[in-house]
Amino acid sequence: MAASGSQLPFRSEAFDLVYLAHVLGEIPDRGGALRECARVIGPDGVVAVTEGLPDPDFISHARLLRMASGVGLFPTEHFGGRWHYTQRFAKRSATFRSDPARSLSAAIVALSLVATACPLSPPSLPDTSQFELDLEVIRELANAEPGPLPERVNVAVVKESPKPAAGVFGGLRFDTVIFVWTSFQIVYADRFLVVDAPPESPAVQDALRHADRILVTHEHPDHVGGIVQSRHLAEFSDRLVLTKEQGVGVPAPLEPLAYDRHHRVAPGVVLVRAAGHTPGSQLVYVQLRSGRELMLAGDVAWHRSQFELPRGRPRISSWLMNEDAEAVGHQLRKLHELSGGAMLVVVSHDRDQLETYVAEGVLGRGFETR
Repeated sequence: MAASGSQLPFRSEAFDLVYLAHVLGEIPDRGGALRECARVIGPDGVVAVTEGLPDPDFISHARLLRMASGVGLFPTEHFGGRWHYTQRFAKRSATFRSDPARSLSAAIVALSLVATACPLSPPSLPDTSQFELDLEVIRELANAEPGPLPERVNVAVVKESPKPAAGVFGGLRFDTVIFVWTSFQIVYADRFLVVDAPPESPAVQDALRHADRILVTHEHPDHVGGIVQSRHLAEFSDRLVLTKEQGVGVPAPLEPLAYDRHHRVAPGVVLVRAAGHTPGSQLVYVQLRSGRELMLAGDVAWHRSQFELPRGRPRISSWLMNEDAEAVGHQLRKLHELSGGAMLVVVSHDRDQLETYVAEGVLGRGFETR
């Protein structure tokens, strides 16, 4: 249902709870919206408001209390801090306490009046992907020249970092999800390639020094920082295969890779341009000698559920990273279509997916030395 926040199409005292999550600031008549919230809750009802930065329409706690007092709402419980909080209100005085035996009505008004405006909600993904990815063309390119295909792919987990789950999955939640920083090793019988290089990892630094070629999925620090900060950069800079966008921060002379849609790096390995998360984002297709196919997806998705459902990142995350959410949406839809077959999509930061793939023998754990 879509309606005006200051003219709700509900009878008075119809609900036990009205909840506004990061939406009050987007309503032109904010006082009118709070007045309507007070009208539609019952005598023992609750109005709950969540606000937080960096929402550009953030309403401070003090300002919210002033607005609420003008419409007959009294503050009760308060959670959070100055810059991200949830405040509950009641129609009675601050001594109000709900009867714990009284069950809430099944009807809860989630006052994202235009739900798509909530910064913690993901955008709708397209029904049909416009992202150009022809798997048959990629397979043909991967085998365009003679040469043995790679034997296996290994993953090195460099760091674990907790992230707010609301910023990854969206919705109003206060738990965390573990992000892992990773690097991948594509192993041939006589050499190997490295994909992505997080900083501060001796194992990654050793691999960079001995890799035949070095690729990245995109130019964010957790993927290219090990290259930018490496004291061994002069030893391997001639083996970097980076586009102009990816190589901007690399303090070494480079010949940027320029390609339109696909680029074959080595037998069985093809780059697929996928600008969106960053201007230099790309997918890395790998076909192994066994016939198994992997798509290293970088940060097109942060979690496997985002291409399995599919479901994009929350708007606020895309906004903070200045990513092209529409382009990423088309890429997620395409990965969703591919993942239903023999293709295994590998997400850089999804610890559980990587652990599953290691347990199943899809990926090897840790890097091999040569």
